[in-house]
Amino acid sequence: MPKITAPLTWRAVKALKKTTSLGGIPGFTLRIRENGDGSTSKTYIMRPVFPDGTRRTVTLGSFDVLTYAEAAQKAHEVRAAIFAGAELPTKSTNKKAEKTNALTVSELFFSWQDEQATRGRWKNPEKEVRDNRSRFLTYLPEDIRETAAASLTVDALASAVLDAWTNRHASAVRMLKALECAYSDAIELGRIPPMLNPAAARGLAIRLPVFDTDENSKHHGALPVEDIPAFFAALLNRPAISPAAGVIAFAILTAARSGETLPTQWDEVDLEAGLQRIPKDRTKTGGNLDRYVPLSSQAVDVLRRMPDFRALGVPHVFTNMQNPKAGHISPNAYWNLLKRMHTVRQQTEGRRWIDPQLSAQYGYEVPMTVHGTARATFKAWAKDGITYGHPAYPEALLERCLDHSEKYGGAYDRTAPRGDMREVFEAWGRYCFSKVDKT
Repeated sequence: MPKITAPLTWRAVKALKKTTSLGGIPGFTLRIRENGDGSTSKTYIMRPVFPDGTRRTVTLGSFDVLTYAEAAQKAHEVRAAIFAGAELPTKSTNKKAEKTNALTVSELFFSWQDEQATRGRWKNPEKEVRDNRSRFLTYLPEDIRETAAASLTVDALASAVLDAWTNRHASAVRMLKALECAYSDAIELGRIPPMLNPAAARGLAIRLPVFDTDENSKHHGALPVEDIPAFFAALLNRPAISPAAGVIAFAILTAARSGETLPTQWDEVDLEAGLQRIPKDRTKTGGNLDRYVPLSSQAVDVLRRMPDFRALGVPHVFTNMQNPKAGHISPNAYWNLLKRMHTVRQQTEGRRWIDPQLSAQYGYEVPMTVHGTARATFKAWAKDGITYGHPAYPEALLERCLDHSEKYGGAYDRTAPRGDMREVFEAWGRYCFSKVDKT
């Protein structure tokens, strides 16, 4: 019976530099190879001893795709299958064929994006790597990701992305464009044999349905400006507010994108100075500088009402209350809160928190969204000073409040007008809180 050593910790596995047995399961190994271009590929494998005394190699999956726990689970399944007498795929003895076919679609894609980041191809490499990885893992099924890159066909790829192409078109197109570039580079550099690029836009376009871009470009639901004070009262008029309520309120008060608000950390906000720093890799417009947002007294009040778990080593402001160490809350938390608020308003007033303009345009009820309200409702309020009782703000100032990039001026205008922005956000905060209890 083979000797079973204690399993390595996740920290130890991440630090490995050469092929090493991971322990816990006989034959469970992390294979590490140096590629011809100097990059490294890591793959979880099993090298079990079969009943006939032979040792063979079974590939479990890429280190970049599987978590350590998932790889261990697969290793257990392989070992169980061996004891059950099942046939398993084994490593090819043809070294030349193995070298040609070893590279999976995942390994090809992740090595490509790492190279682009290292070469300085992107202005915000951390953001690009994160977004590319997320789209790749979300919209490309696992069986395609683990396919040998050299054997992937256009038809197989088209079939695999059909659902994403239809329901998440813009993200699917971005993912496929990146995959097309990854294949082009791999073919050019000889990492895979010369072949038809399976992700080529033209080849996919004739296999996938023509997409109605107008249908996909519908706007996010936004509250009418007049509903904002009542909405904030319903959201905040209570003894304690949840992180979900905090995210909604803070995003609207700062006219921010929810993706920039959710990960906010305590060391990024100065409550005394009323200032928030958004790291450059978390902003949509990118650039080489962090973004600084003046906070209204109302936004600071929301932050002061958030539970602080820094003593437990938790840096996030909008923390998961059930498990603080898990990080910030998920979008589901504030989506569920909005659903409850819709139900309450329906019961008390006979209507939900909806966007009446879009509802009339689309022919069905469009509920408000945090993004639409934080951006469109803020802009509608800000550009109409006569109706809402505030000064006339310059359009360029409002665009800076919304963090919209400027095609030409932005290259030279590197300092945000914090004083003017603070004046806008203070007026917006007073309007939002006009029906919130002052106690």
